[in-house]
Amino acid sequence: MRTAHEEVERYLDTVCSQVKAKEMHVEIRRELGCHIEDLVADKVEEGESEDQATVWALVQMGDPVQLGKGLHQVHKPRIPWGILAAMVLFSAISLLAMGSVEASSEGAMGEIGFMRNQGVYIVMGMVLMLGMYFIDVRKLKKYSWLLYALTLFGVFAKIGWDTEINGTGRWFVMGPFSIDFVACSPYFFVAALAGIFSKQKLMGKQSIFFNDILKILALLVPSFLFIQVRSYPELVIYILSSLAVYGWVSRRRWTTLFISGLYLSGGLIYLWNSPYLRERLSNRFSYTHDPNGNGYIYVKIKEALSSAGWSGHGFGAHQGNLPYVYADMLPIYLIRCFGWGGGLLLAALVVWFLIKLIAALHAVRNPYGKTLIVALGGMLFLRLLYGLSLWSGSMLVVSLPFPFLSYGSHVLIEYAAVGLLLGIYRRKDMLPEVQLPAAQ
Repeated sequence: MRTAHEEVERYLDTVCSQVKAKEMHVEIRRELGCHIEDLVADKVEEGESEDQATVWALVQMGDPVQLGKGLHQVHKPRIPWGILAAMVLFSAISLLAMGSVEASSEGAMGEIGFMRNQGVYIVMGMVLMLGMYFIDVRKLKKYSWLLYALTLFGVFAKIGWDTEINGTGRWFVMGPFSIDFVACSPYFFVAALAGIFSKQKLMGKQSIFFNDILKILALLVPSFLFIQVRSYPELVIYILSSLAVYGWVSRRRWTTLFISGLYLSGGLIYLWNSPYLRERLSNRFSYTHDPNGNGYIYVKIKEALSSAGWSGHGFGAHQGNLPYVYADMLPIYLIRCFGWGGGLLLAALVVWFLIKLIAALHAVRNPYGKTLIVALGGMLFLRLLYGLSLWSGSMLVVSLPFPFLSYGSHVLIEYAAVGLLLGIYRRKDMLPEVQLPAAQ
């Protein structure tokens, strides 16, 4: 004859057998076990024996199979349809934009096949997104230092190896495809930092102070590499994203503000001692003094924005002498083609996408998953915000393609980042709030 304890264990085994999210079994057993113990204790106080009280408690709990099926529905994978729908719309807009660029291009530019190539990049990106969707992010956390080291090595390699495209040695070439590794590296760095900052101890039993210093050094080192390769847009994006991750994990407001102050003071000193950067800023704020030279691009931006109206000049509109309309200037060209009406629709889509990311952040319980959403979501937010800010006509123009829309292989890492975010949301009800070891 089974004891009361064995009956309870058998009941819990039956419940958990219906729940496929094995990571939740410990938490389910603990919560149900505590509830059963409370019911048994109440009945024992009324004078029942422990065995009789246990039988009564299990009857009150209900059929274990049905209870387990109900818990499975609670803890089954979730799909963030809002984010997925936004990605489909971004893909469609990107193809439409590349079709318009292709229709308006002349000579050698018209033979590149922007729409066809972008379609290939999008399909590859979706494959990556699907693959990242099924990754267990807890296992990714274990390899945070490895990811950090490999990214450092990759940027170092680009400093020493000069595979130049458009005059810059920052590309990895793989057959017919090339990828700007330096531009993609901030994604890898902040994803690695999300895991590094989330670890209580980085190097065994070292002091808390030593671990804090190590985390701050891990945050600072990539900045010097971006300065070395003069990748200033990526530097700014990285600084803002990494500080957000550090502040989110550490909850140390004053330390975060102190590091921000170091960055700001160092940046101002560097700017003051860099004639190139001072000239870039001067050209932006005094572009009317040299409209046919250094201020030319800002004059053309103003012309494109002021002449677009609400409906624009239509699909395949003349590029208006805007450079790089397929990449950095794509937001401006979209206004030229489809007007401010089209621009408002794109802005609404961006806002919708960001709202869904924020909703995912609040829905996810796992601390490391939340940190990754802050890291990668923050990176995408800053890039999207910069792209839309070009519509003001007052933003400094830098080489920073619009996420998901602009032409090029950068969409691969962006789709992969979204896939990882989708995967985090997918498992939001399948992981306990308290971090447990990943299943082997």
